[in-house]
Amino acid sequence: KQQESSKFTKLRWEIAEEHLREALETAVSNPRGDNIKATSSSSSSSSGGHIVTLSAAAAAQNLAVFLKAKATIRTEHQPSDDALAEAKNLYLQTLAVRKELLHETHPDLVATKYSLAELYSAIGDEEAANRLRSEIVGSYDVTESDQAPEGKEELRKT
Repeated sequence: KQQESSKFTKLRWEIAEEHLREALETAVSNPRGDNIKATSSSSSSSSGGHIVTLSAAAAAQNLAVFLKAKATIRTEHQPSDDALAEAKNLYLQTLAVRKELLHETHPDLVATKYSLAELYSAIGDEEAANRLRSEIVGSYDVTESDQAPEGKEELRKT
C-alpha cells in the first residue's frame, strides 16, 4: 500500500509540474499586459520564450516555487540540482521583469526577492540570500510620499 501511495504522490507531482509548465508556455507565447522589451541578452524560459510580461513573470514564479519545493521536499531523492538551477533561472527572470515594471515595495516584487533568497539559502549561498533579505528590509524604509496614491491598486513604476 505504501508503494501505491508513493506512485500516487509521484503522479500528482508530475501532473502539477506539467500544468505549471503549460501555464508558463501559454503566458510567454501569448503576452498580455505590462511588459519589458525583450533583448537578445534576455534569458529564455524553460518553454523557449522570453519572460517579458507581468503575467509570464507570475507563471514563472509559480513554476519556480514548485520546482524548489519538489527538489527540497521529496525525501526519497536528493535535492535535484537541475530543478534548483531551473528555479533560480525562473526567479531571476521574474525579478528582472518585476524590477523594471513595479515599484520597489510592490508585494509581488518583494515576494520574488524573498523566494529567491530562500532558494539561495537552500543551495547554500547565504551571502546572496542575505543580500536580498537586506534589499527587502531596506525597501520598506520609505516615506509617506513614496506610497501609492489613494485608490491606486498597484504600485507600478511611472
